[in-house]
Amino acid sequence: MGGQFCGFKRLLQIIAAVSLLTAPLVYAKDPVVSSAVYKAVVNAEKQLEKSAFSKALKPLKNLLAETDPDSYDQAVLWKTIGAIQAAQGKYQTAAVSLEKSLSSKKLPDQQKQDVQYNLGQVYLANNQYKKALQALQPWIASNQKPTANDYLLLTQLYARLNQYQTALTYAEKLLKASKNPPESHYQLALSLYFELKHYKKAIRILETLIRQFPDNKTYWQQLAASYQLTGDYIKTTAIKDLAYRSSVLNSAEDALQLADLYSYTGAPYLAAQLLEKEMKAGKITKSGKILTRLSDTWLQAREYDKAADVLSKVAKNSQNGRLFERLGALYYEQQSWANAEHAYRNAIKKGGLKKPGNTWLLYGICAKENKQTKLARQAFSKALNYSYSAKSAHQWLQLLKDS
Repeated sequence: MGGQFCGFKRLLQIIAAVSLLTAPLVYAKDPVVSSAVYKAVVNAEKQLEKSAFSKALKPLKNLLAETDPDSYDQAVLWKTIGAIQAAQGKYQTAAVSLEKSLSSKKLPDQQKQDVQYNLGQVYLANNQYKKALQALQPWIASNQKPTANDYLLLTQLYARLNQYQTALTYAEKLLKASKNPPESHYQLALSLYFELKHYKKAIRILETLIRQFPDNKTYWQQLAASYQLTGDYIKTTAIKDLAYRSSVLNSAEDALQLADLYSYTGAPYLAAQLLEKEMKAGKITKSGKILTRLSDTWLQAREYDKAADVLSKVAKNSQNGRLFERLGALYYEQQSWANAEHAYRNAIKKGGLKKPGNTWLLYGICAKENKQTKLARQAFSKALNYSYSAKSAHQWLQLLKDS
């Protein structure tokens, strides 16, 4: 939520400068300030418009020594000084000034509420969240017509206090306070929906944001993630597919994620096509890992010839015989004995197998089915050398002897 809060600090400077400086001039029933204080406040307003902070502050501070510490004039001076310090971003000193204004107990009720409100903003900007809430509670209790800026303030405050449900209540009011809420207000509500795991509500916000900002990759990614978190993988896939076809999400990682979703939702053929397309385009690197993945995907799609073709190519460049062993298993399942025999022979030749005895055993079975009895006997004899395959090898040798 940091980005929204940085923008809020700038908003605070504007609100503090305007509301605190004008307050003593607009309340008809308030006590009247002295002529000197009135002129100093008017001068401060003019200087603040030019960001001439020193020229705004100097006359006000000079008057502090000339006014009664227990007077309305003194309370107005501290209030105005605090406004200027807040506009400068000096929140700690601004808080001290506003506290002094309140401690005089000379401010009328409406002005007191305004100072409490602005003191709460200053505490919030200075990361003093508990103090901010304490300062704002009287204002919260009495304020009947909060503005969008008020809802923004309260949303930020309760979020900083980790009271996310309360923060969300104000965030939702913030959205309703305007016919066309700015993007930052949607983002603030969205962050709270995610924090509270309200994914279905987050989806509605994201769909609104995507209509307004269709090229924003983050919103598409968050929308897909939200559907996934609700367990709706079909819609997750549809969102990723639409974003991919629209070239919004078009990185190699995006393509790989979409391929995973195709496979997961029962469309491995589309996944394999996508992988092949992006490898041909050069977006996805043709590594052994990716090619193996492509082979597995074709196998999942029951495109056995395509799976075997890809796997045979990557097996040739592998450092051991394990991929040839997998290729042999693929052919074995199809009862393509000659191809399986060839794959198992290459697996044994390359080596590095976890259980070579089993590979010799399978090699022998393929040779037998391919009517190469001598070769089968040699393979089964090799399998006798491993404890885990010896029993089966002996049975196969006995079968060959009896046949």
